[in-house]
Amino acid sequence: MKKFWLFIFSSLIATGIAYYSKKAPSSLATKPGWNTFEKKSANHISAHPSTGKELEKARIPSPKRSIAQEKSESFGKAVLPKDRAYQIRENRLLIGDIDRTDYQNENNDLVMLNKINPDWKNILGNDLLRFQEEETKVMIKEEFPVIKVQNGKGIYLEQVVVTYVFKNGNYSSFHALVDSDTGFVTETWDRTVHEKVKQKRAEIALPEINTSGIITR
Repeated sequence: MKKFWLFIFSSLIATGIAYYSKKAPSSLATKPGWNTFEKKSANHISAHPSTGKELEKARIPSPKRSIAQEKSESFGKAVLPKDRAYQIRENRLLIGDIDRTDYQNENNDLVMLNKINPDWKNILGNDLLRFQEEETKVMIKEEFPVIKVQNGKGIYLEQVVVTYVFKNGNYSSFHALVDSDTGFVTETWDRTVHEKVKQKRAEIALPEINTSGIITR
């Protein structure tokens, strides 16, 4: 009997460990899920966690590239070459001018040019809808937090995926880097535009034949 209860107790502990291990954050804390901001009127924008129905309707695409794969003039080169491990500071991905100094070692000072505003996503959602028509939605998903090093100083950023859903059913999507303080977009890439245009059957204008036998239009 004791062996039986010991077995049950051990099983419960193992199950609990497995459950909480799945919930444990990775080295880069990514907050799952999307948030939807909808422009109800010129003076009112609502916000809520995106529903499965909204995601399905918007046909949320899988991101084409992450910042680790992007090669553009803004970064100058691939930020994370395959032959080098990710560099992390303050649980954020380090990008930019990180070759000469080991900024991953937090004993090395890094002056930050901004701070982290916990309300940055709400600011972003409202700003993205500022010049849009009513009933436009913007859906935002956090990918991971970033520190970008420029000229020996750091900037807190957030990498996100942004998807617009317009009243007519069209939608567009792109990656963006967002200032963690101001909530404003600093860089975008992977922009795609999707149009849900209903295809109408082409109508052929047939010529008319009058009683005299002459073809007219």
